[in-house]
Amino acid sequence: MNNKIRRKHGAFLDPRPPPDVRLKHCLIALSAVAGGMAALPLHAADASGFDLNMLKERGIDPQLADYFREAARFRPGMQVVTLFVNGSKRGRADARFNTKGDLCFDVGLLDKGGLIVPPQLKKADKPTSTPRTPAAQTTKAASPDCFDYKEAFPQTRVELRPGKEEVALVVPTDALRPTEDDFAGYSSGGTAAMLNYEILGVNSKFSGGGSRFMSGNAELGFNVKDWIVRSREVYTAQDGKSQRQHVYAYAQKTLMDFKSILQAGQINIANSAVSGGAITGAQMIPEGALMSLNRNNVMVEGIAQWQARVEVRQAGALIYTTVVPAGPFALSDLPLLNSGSDLEVTVVEATGAQRRFIVPAASLHSGSLGSQRGYSFAVGRQRSLGGSTARQPWIVTGSGGWKIGKDSNANAGLMAATSYQAGAWGMDTRVFNSTSISLQQRLSNATGEGVRGTQVSLSGSSLLSTSFSGSFSATQQTLGYRDLADTIVDTPANAGDLEHNRYRGQYTASLSWSNATLGSFNVAYSRSSLFSGVSTQRVTGSWGQTFSFGTISFNLEHNLGTSGNTDANSSNTVPINTFYLTLSIPLGQRNVRTYVNNSSGYKRYGASYNETINEYANYTVSAERNTQNQETDLSTQASILPRYTQVNLGYSRAGSGATSMNGGLRGGMV
Repeated sequence: MNNKIRRKHGAFLDPRPPPDVRLKHCLIALSAVAGGMAALPLHAADASGFDLNMLKERGIDPQLADYFREAARFRPGMQVVTLFVNGSKRGRADARFNTKGDLCFDVGLLDKGGLIVPPQLKKADKPTSTPRTPAAQTTKAASPDCFDYKEAFPQTRVELRPGKEEVALVVPTDALRPTEDDFAGYSSGGTAAMLNYEILGVNSKFSGGGSRFMSGNAELGFNVKDWIVRSREVYTAQDGKSQRQHVYAYAQKTLMDFKSILQAGQINIANSAVSGGAITGAQMIPEGALMSLNRNNVMVEGIAQWQARVEVRQAGALIYTTVVPAGPFALSDLPLLNSGSDLEVTVVEATGAQRRFIVPAASLHSGSLGSQRGYSFAVGRQRSLGGSTARQPWIVTGSGGWKIGKDSNANAGLMAATSYQAGAWGMDTRVFNSTSISLQQRLSNATGEGVRGTQVSLSGSSLLSTSFSGSFSATQQTLGYRDLADTIVDTPANAGDLEHNRYRGQYTASLSWSNATLGSFNVAYSRSSLFSGVSTQRVTGSWGQTFSFGTISFNLEHNLGTSGNTDANSSNTVPINTFYLTLSIPLGQRNVRTYVNNSSGYKRYGASYNETINEYANYTVSAERNTQNQETDLSTQASILPRYTQVNLGYSRAGSGATSMNGGLRGGMV
């Protein structure tokens, strides 16, 4: 029997692996021990130090001994390696090597590594119409015109690790492709349909009456051939009166070559310079995701006396509503319609009381560098929201944004509509690497009313030290200034009414300081004044610190009231002072929270217990004692996450006369 064949468990096996596997194993072994073998006195060894007879017995070409004589290296031709660039792993890539084992750079390898492609390589690496065979790849890899990246960037350092099948590149920063130009990780195509929904219902009963409120928010859409189609509907009903708002319905496509988005349908003008509105038409705007611009988080903060419903409106449209527990609240990631209109926030308490305050548009970005670079254009007809009877003029607008130097952006825009023209310019700049300032001016000509005016906004933010920061915003306008939204509604016949209802100026300022021992402090101030001389002021402050036993926080809201020629019956004429002192103690999956609240001279004491049962369910139980009427308030809230939706249920009882129940569903399907 042939001695190459052994019988094992009834099977005949060749003790040697297949020739291609043997060759690979031997090549690795040769590359790893080449230096050591060259120093040993082997029988029948050539100048390379390898035993040629042994290589022949293993079926390996003895000429490979010359290739691995000097050091371990990759075989000529195309190899699959793990690529590293400046210490960052970029994944598996195809790499070519010449007859000396040197790396040959091509466009594919540079794309994988996120590196700039030199002009000389673009010309030399143009694809041919004939498919390249493995033999042709080896021939090209071995050709004398193998490109070395050091020709374009001399500081480039290449480290080859053939034993690990790795290639590590260290390149100068100017060789790295800008993030906004690196689209290697993007995908295209695909077909899908989706539905996002949120339903909220509140039933309140209080002394002398009751109230029922329900809202539904649904976004439907589908994606096909790199187009997305979206439609959003908002429905609200309160005490027998209902309203349906069709917010938008549009089709959108990202134009990669232009780094822009094309939208058509019922859209909101996203002009970065001139304040726009809702139109039925089309627009092209820069795609921020392709430009790596800094984003600004809009935050609305306040304090709820009881469990309350918070509504946020912009340009007359309800853009967000939610239920918050008693105490401080902060709303973020709001779906803004534009960046030029104020936010009107309404807090509806369980007792039926309502409070309103304004978040000025100038404070939405607080001066950070956020002016959109690129060009935007829009054309269409003004669209009314919520069944409004306002006029619907045709609108044409365009704007541009440019980068000026390293630390500044500039923008300008024009708008023309029936009986209305406007222009704007602005600039964002960064000073001392820690301070950002933004200046914006808008000019308007309302030919229908025969008035002209201007509005100037200045805002800024600064990181004064690692623990101290501040921000401010100020907006001032003349009596004749008009936004587009001001011109599509009928002007009051009495000029005094117009003067009474228009803002002269809006101002905000905030300071934040943190210390490892003393905790974090924040104070904010806002003031609004009308042309009639009426002004309102509001101050908020907070402090918080985490100790070994838990976290203590203190929140303050002080309404300075209304000054000037005001209505004697206005509730804003009386200053309102509210503070919350809270102690939160975590107990694993449970949390205990106690607090004391002072509102307009009387105190309330409370405690709550929260438990997360599992990843699908949690609940909160709260109790509160009111020193004004000597009554105890109770509330409970539960959140359940079944397979396809999130369910929120709540109940509160304020003393003996006011109760409120709420329930909500939210989720999405794709």
